[in-house]
Parts: sequence; C-alpha cells; structure tokens
Amino acid sequence: MSASATDHDRRDPRWPLLLLITLGSAVRVPQLSHSLFEPHAFRQTQTAFVIREYARHGVDLLTTPLPVFGAGADVPMEMPIFQGTAALIAGLGVSAETAGRILGLVGFQVTCVLLWVLVRRWFDAGTATVSVALMQFLPFGLAWGASSLIDFSSVAFALGMLVCLDSYVRTGRAGQLLLGAGSAWICALVKVTTALPWCVLLLFAFASVRDVRRPLARMGTALALGPGIAVIAAALWTRFADDVKRGQPATHFLTSGELAAWNFGDLARRTSEYSYSGLGFHAFLEVGGPLGVGVVVAAVGALAGLGSRWHRWGLLASAASAPTVFFNLYVVHSYYWIAVFPMFCTLVALSIVKAAGRLSSSASGRARLAALTTGLMIVAAGAAPIGSFEVFQFLRSPSTPELSVRLAAITRPDEQVLVIGCDWDPTLLYGADRSGFMIRNTTPAALPPPGSIPGYSHLVSCDDTLHPDDYLPEGWRAAPTSDPALYTVERIAP
Repeated sequence: MSASATDHDRRDPRWPLLLLITLGSAVRVPQLSHSLFEPHAFRQTQTAFVIREYARHGVDLLTTPLPVFGAGADVPMEMPIFQGTAALIAGLGVSAETAGRILGLVGFQVTCVLLWVLVRRWFDAGTATVSVALMQFLPFGLAWGASSLIDFSSVAFALGMLVCLDSYVRTGRAGQLLLGAGSAWICALVKVTTALPWCVLLLFAFASVRDVRRPLARMGTALALGPGIAVIAAALWTRFADDVKRGQPATHFLTSGELAAWNFGDLARRTSEYSYSGLGFHAFLEVGGPLGVGVVVAAVGALAGLGSRWHRWGLLASAASAPTVFFNLYVVHSYYWIAVFPMFCTLVALSIVKAAGRLSSSASGRARLAALTTGLMIVAAGAAPIGSFEVFQFLRSPSTPELSVRLAAITRPDEQVLVIGCDWDPTLLYGADRSGFMIRNTTPAALPPPGSIPGYSHLVSCDDTLHPDDYLPEGWRAAPTSDPALYTVERIAP
C-alpha cells in the first residue's frame, strides 16, 4: 500500500464512527444479561412478556399475547414487529430479556450510524462524529441504549425514512424512495409516536432543498408514499387493535379513544404545575443535564452558523414537537424522550464544533478541542446526581422482585393467579414467570368473569390495605397463607 493511500485511510471520517460504535457496543455487552427490573420495568417487562410468549408458542403478529388479563389475553398496542423479531433471537437459546436487549442495542447502533450519515450530509463529518459520541456515552444513552424496548428500533426506521427520502428528493433515485417509504411504514407500525417529530424534520429538510430539478414533484411523491401511507397503515392497525381490545372488557380501557387524554394531555394536565415539573425533570436533568446545561448548549447549536438554518431550526422544532403533541407521555415516561434524543445530541454537537472553530484556526486543533469539550460534557453529565443514577442503573443488574420470587415458590408454572394492588404492571407476573389476571379495581369491567374463578389457584396482593375478598365474586373467598401477601382462592362451602 502506498503512503498516500495510507494517509487517505487515516483521514477517512468513517474510522472514528467505527471506533465509537465498537467501543459503545463493547461497554454495553454486560448489560445484555441484566434483568429488566430497573426503572420503567413496566414497559420493558410488557415487551419481554410478548417476546417470551412468542418464543414458547410461535410468532403471530396479529396477536399480542400478554397474560396479565388471563392466560389467553390478546392486548395489541403497537404492531409487535420488534417482539416477533426478538422471539426469533430467543429461539437461538437466549432468554427473552436478553433477546430484547440485543435487538434494542442493534436498533440503537443503527440509529447512530444513520444519524452520522445524515449529520455528515447536512453539516460535516466532525459534527457527525461528536453527535454519535454523545449518543453513545451520555448517561441517557447508556441507560437506554440496550434496553428491551421498541423505541430505538423505531427511531432507526424514522432516520431511515429521513435519510432516504431526503436523498431521493435531491437525486431522484427510485431505490432511495422505496427504502425511505418502507422505513416510514415500519416506523409508524412499530411506534407511531416516534414518527411525528421525524416527519416534522423531513418537512424542514425539504424546505432546505435548492438547485434541484422538479423538487416539488419529488417532495409530493416522497410525502405521499412515505408518511402518507404510513399514517394510513398506523390508522388501520389502531382500528384493528381497538376492535380486539373492545372485545375483552378488561382491556377496553386501553383503546385509543380511552387513552386520548393520557396520550395527549387534557386541559387539566396541560395546566398542571406537576406536569411542567415532570417535563423539566426529563428535559433539563435526564436528557439535557447537568442542570440544564445541555439544553442551553443545544439551543446555542440551533443558532450556530453551520449548515442550513432550515436543518438547524428543524432539529429544534422537531425535538419540541413531540412533547408538545404527546404532552402527558413525555411528562410521565423517560423513555419517550428516546425519540428526540438524536436531535438533542446533534444540536449539542453543532454548538461544540462551532465553539471549537472559533477557538482554533487549525483543523487538528479544532478536532482536539471538540473531542475535549465532548468528553467534558459527558463526564459532567455523568457526575451529576441524575446522570450518576443513570450510569449506576447501566452498570448493575437488579434482582428479581421479592414478591415475584415468593409467588414462584408457592405456585406451579401451570397455575394462574389473581393480582390486586399492582394496577396492570406486568413486572410481578413476568418475574415469577406466571400468567394471571391483574384486577385494577372493583368495577365490573376490571374483574375476571365469575365463571373463570375456578381457574385461579392463588391471589396476590401488592397492597396490604386492600381486602382480597372484595375482588372475588359471591361464593368465593381468599384464604390467608403463611405469606401475608399470598392467598389461596377457595370456594365457600354452602
């Protein structure tokens, strides 16, 4: 190999990307064997429950087995493409939680690669590399990068849509149109809430197009075949899922109409001080820490004179659009912020690269300053209380909940149980590897059918202030056992 070729390879901007992906994957390998009983175990165990049922009984994407409303409960939320794929990985001999984490990590790293491609195209390779470094090593990325969640996979498809449709409008290549449209469809089916901010960013990307022949025709085609069909596909799936859930009284509360206020936030939630405290906590401490410095730096990045202002302002507007529309989801759940995390990292990277350019006139000096500033940002975020908690969560595997262990010890795998006082949180039953019926309250719709009671051997209470007999039909009682939280379900003798 010639000296000039060697020098070219050393300057190849893909090498830093490869190094970051390799290092970021390596530090997450131990996390792949971690249990799911960490913060937001509710959503992770809900996902893993479906994976485990698929692995044991076969994959059928038109059913979503979630045995927390009875052994045969079908509870479709998003189309379970992620869960079905993870079940195939589980079929290779790994646990459901490990399979979910492996697929989650793949989605995270594909997201990083596609983000690098997009940011390099819109700005430069240095900004792209800093964006990926922040994705890999900020505490929020460490906490969620290998989680058993659908979120990063949906972001990967959203970025695939944006990268490919942006390329199609600029080049007219039909292959890019097909890839971008297909990615949009899958993103909307995997998690429709993720699609919104990236579709907003797609509009800003189209607004930045200059010196392209027939851009409006291509934009119209891209929007119609990509987001247009994606919206139709998501609407059809939502209608199908709602019909299934309406057919089971216990799951009627999970239909889209019943969840509208929960998802979007009604007036009371949108004017609540508590809601804005929650938004501030997630935005300024979890994602934008330490102490909101990241948010300030990201805002400066939108003002930096790098690239097109349409791209910079599009990143800011798109990141703001998701919590604005899906208000309550972003108030309550940390993991929903995964959808906008790449946008945040890119804006911070723009600010870092712009500052480095002002402080150094040489390319090597700018690169060193950008690397140093990025490292300091990551260390400062990790040293803050919230950041250190995220890193600590990433480093250790939580133990199975004690009540799950006790439930597994007192029941057989083929026995079903009733659960009260846990809402419909699948964590307890998933940890015990049992199926059952989680009774949310004493309203008729939330109770199991009276005729099904003989199929339940035990009742578990997560709240010792509740009276178990209040949740059983006439003629049945909850008999105490040596464990104060566990009861046997017995028929009352006439």
